[in-house]
Amino acid sequence: MKKFLYFSFLLVIITNLTACAKQISSPAEKNFNILCCLINMRLEYMKDVAAYKYKHNIPIEDKKHEKVVIAASVASAQKLGISASTAKDFLILQIKLAKKIQARWIQHWKKDGIPQDYIPMDLKRKVRPRLIIIGNQIILHLKTLKKYRLPAKLKRQILESKIRVEYISEDDKMMLLKAIDTIEKND
Repeated sequence: MKKFLYFSFLLVIITNLTACAKQISSPAEKNFNILCCLINMRLEYMKDVAAYKYKHNIPIEDKKHEKVVIAASVASAQKLGISASTAKDFLILQIKLAKKIQARWIQHWKKDGIPQDYIPMDLKRKVRPRLIIIGNQIILHLKTLKKYRLPAKLKRQILESKIRVEYISEDDKMMLLKAIDTIEKND
C-alpha cells in the first residue's frame, strides 16, 4: 500500500511539473522552471504543517527532526555530486523559510481563528512523506544546474513567477536564488 501511495503521489508531482514547464522548449528553462515549481510545492505544504502543529499544540521548531532531514538530504545530494556545504546551506534556508511560513500562518490563526472546515493533512502520515519525495526531486534538479545554465536575469524572472507561496517575500526569493546560484557555481 505504501508503494502504491508513493507512486501515486509521484505521478501527481510529475503531472504538476509537466504543466509547470509546459510550452517551454529550452531544456535549461524547463529544468529551472521545474526546480522552482518543486520549491514552491514544498513551501505550499507549510500551511498544512502549521495547521497541524497549531491544532495539536506542537512547537514550530523541531531541531531533532531538522537535523535528521538535513543529514538525509545532504547525503542524497552528495551521492549526486553536490557538495555537502552548499547542499546544507540550501536546506537550512528552505527550513528557515518553512518555519517563517508556519509562524505567519499560526500568527494569523491566533488573531482570526482557523476556519472550522479547514482540516490539515496528517503531518507524519501524509505531509512528511510527500515532503521527502519533493525534496528528493529538488535535489535531482539542483544536480542538473551545471548542465543547463541560464542567464541570471531569466532565472530571477522564472523564480519570481513560480514561487508564489503566501508569506514569502521578494527578499526570501532572492535568498533562494543566491543559494541556487551557489550550488550551480560550486558543484
